[in-house]
Amino acid sequence: MDTSGPAMLKAVESLTGTVRKPGTPKLSYIYCSGIWVHGDDRKEFTFESGSTERAPTAIAWRPQLEQDVVNNQVLKGIVIRVGLCYGRGGSLISLLFSQGDSGSISWFGTPGGSYSLVHVDDVAECFLLAAEKVS
Repeated sequence: MDTSGPAMLKAVESLTGTVRKPGTPKLSYIYCSGIWVHGDDRKEFTFESGSTERAPTAIAWRPQLEQDVVNNQVLKGIVIRVGLCYGRGGSLISLLFSQGDSGSISWFGTPGGSYSLVHVDDVAECFLLAAEKVS
């Protein structure tokens, strides 16, 4: 089975439509996207309702998938856009922290940006609260 975002949504939607009895409440579907859908803007703050027109090519498909999730007729869709996760030793940001001990940090991209960081435990709590809210 293709587990990419669009294929997974279609598979769950199709299966849900065939196995659930008519009249049962919609099945909840939580999609984890990310703040990179807003692209790189070093002058303005970005909010969840902000434009996704500058999404990088590698994830340019995500804004449409987000809309497909929240507007789905079969599933009760929720989209959570996470920032750069850190904590528990596994993240891109851990590379920065480990370099800090040496006194010199090098990172890809154009200098001068900032990152929206979120601890993995906070992300877990967010997903738990979302799941509880829709149940």
